[in-house]
Amino acid sequence: MPLFMDFHKFDRVTVDEVKTAHIADQAIQDQYGVRYLQFWVNEAAGTVFCLTEGPDKESCELVHKLAHGNTACALVEVEPGFYKMMMGEEHRLDHGLVHNENGSVDPGYRTVVCVRNDTHVSTSNGSSDSDLKKLIIDKFEFFHGRQVRLDVDECVIGVFNDPSDAVQCAMALQKMSNKLKIGLRTGVATDQPLTKEGDFFSEAILKARHLSLTVRENQIMMTDLTQRLCPEGLVTSQQDIVKIDDTDLSLLSNFLVTTEEHLSDEGFTIEELCHQVGLSRPQLYRKITSLSGRAPNDFVRDIRIEKACSLLKRKTGNVSQVAMEVGYNNPSYFTKCFTEKYGITPSKFRHQSGR
Repeated sequence: MPLFMDFHKFDRVTVDEVKTAHIADQAIQDQYGVRYLQFWVNEAAGTVFCLTEGPDKESCELVHKLAHGNTACALVEVEPGFYKMMMGEEHRLDHGLVHNENGSVDPGYRTVVCVRNDTHVSTSNGSSDSDLKKLIIDKFEFFHGRQVRLDVDECVIGVFNDPSDAVQCAMALQKMSNKLKIGLRTGVATDQPLTKEGDFFSEAILKARHLSLTVRENQIMMTDLTQRLCPEGLVTSQQDIVKIDDTDLSLLSNFLVTTEEHLSDEGFTIEELCHQVGLSRPQLYRKITSLSGRAPNDFVRDIRIEKACSLLKRKTGNVSQVAMEVGYNNPSYFTKCFTEKYGITPSKFRHQSGR
């Protein structure tokens, strides 16, 4: 049967109240061919997430309505493989309530770590991209994380049940980056599994990806929620960890989504970008420069070149075609910009990436 997750938001809620509602669901679920499997509760945030098997979305909604009247803010079908990847497997259950390994209640929130490699072709000690990717994935697993297998540019993505594990993993990767003299940039974002808009984790992954695009080389950028959920003192003493609040994160996401939507349009100007994100040019300059260390024009150029790097690795078209796809109508100028960033021509990079 299809697998569904729903999301409830309350002003106040307790674990015992949700347990009682879960028992009420189970008392009538057989009549509608539904199985309420488990649930996650975050008392502090007033959020509840339920996992259900059922013939369709309507049947799952009906059981909630008849059993206790607590209808969901959102209810979506989830792909089982992606669900297991993001939420994990073999959960500890107490009458449906999910617990962490240490016995505490699992609130359902997960932390996504996105790692981006600036060196791309090879590290200074001769390691290939595939070698580096394996080192990153090994770090994920050491800190109890799981690789998220998504075809998202050239970053490596992991997900962690515990934000502290995610942050410690990011710091370990940073140390490894400094030791190997490579250019890792890491974004860390914590979020609930399902939003009221029905988004299942794609927003969390996008946030982590955007942070990894923005942060400077050999630094970590994390969301305010990640820091708040970590033990006091874990991140405050780290100079190379940049924390971003929700307001700046919203602006950054708007800036990057708009940029990526117009990536192939060489004529898309900073003035048009300012208009779409709702800021004046001086305001955009100040904000983007403070977050990324780059002026908006330079940031957009870097995004274009990084996208080109990904396309060249995948052998998607020749160099001229790739240049056009990322907004360069002049292949010679594209080659100049690419070489300035990576110290190698696009043609040579494309050849070496095929080794």
